[in-house]
Amino acid sequence: MSDAKAKKTPRVPENAPVSEKEQQTLDLIVEKLKPQLEKHRTSQGTLLRFVRGFKDDPHPQQKSLEMVEMMLKWRDEVNVEKIVSTIHPKEALFKTMWVTGLHGETRDGHVVYIERLGMINPSKIQKEFTHDDIMHFHIQMMERVTAYKDRLSDERGQRVYKQVVILDLKGLGLSHLSSKFIDPMKKIIHVDQFCYPETLLQMFVVNAGLMVKTAWALASPFVDPITKSNIHFGNDKLLQYIDKGQLPKFLGGDCRCKDGNCLIENFVPGPSDGKGSLIRSDTSKSKNDSGDDPTARSSLSADHRDKK
Repeated sequence: MSDAKAKKTPRVPENAPVSEKEQQTLDLIVEKLKPQLEKHRTSQGTLLRFVRGFKDDPHPQQKSLEMVEMMLKWRDEVNVEKIVSTIHPKEALFKTMWVTGLHGETRDGHVVYIERLGMINPSKIQKEFTHDDIMHFHIQMMERVTAYKDRLSDERGQRVYKQVVILDLKGLGLSHLSSKFIDPMKKIIHVDQFCYPETLLQMFVVNAGLMVKTAWALASPFVDPITKSNIHFGNDKLLQYIDKGQLPKFLGGDCRCKDGNCLIENFVPGPSDGKGSLIRSDTSKSKNDSGDDPTARSSLSADHRDKK
């Protein structure tokens, strides 16, 4: 395959009808990998993310097939299904040390994923958790986010496979430049890039210090314009996309999460919003209150044609 750098084209909207070329690629993937896809209950939304995520490759059809196959092998190697259903003995502690999770929705109905990277103490994390532990929790979260979006797609009758990400960098300092923090982050980024592609709708970077802003100013001229247009700096941008009732208090919102423990306790929408949300930030149970598996995913049906 060619190593030539592909020129990026505008992203395909989630709800855009599946094109004839996309359908041909979907058909090829199902033909070649049907047993593995059924084993992992792979949804059409997941396959379409790969097809659209690698559309700019010089050989998009083959690349999409290769990447889906790689993703399925990775799921077998790390045993994703077991990770999702396993309760880590120190999960409660991890949730207080690496605060991340779902919290409400944007005005257009996309889930909001928040990661408070600045709160992480790299030295303390390393004393309590291995890199495998950290990846365990990240995979659990990514699978729950994917399952929730698949469920939303079924309920709404329209595709939802992207999310809005808020990175809260308050507290980020020189300690976050050490290998104790950088090494696990590299692994997380690698897994997200190749196993969960085409999931980012918008990213908001809040509470960024001078170090981060300077680094971005130096790097941004070299960032692809399409990617750069989806990255926003500053808290003031949040309310343009997200109602206050869907935001935690530490980001200027007015949600009603128990004791203000957003991302640790279950999400409760604020009074200015009133929208009930099914999103739960609690990941300490393998079953939800109704007894259903919250990680259950819509499987790939025999007829995987596009549904408007």
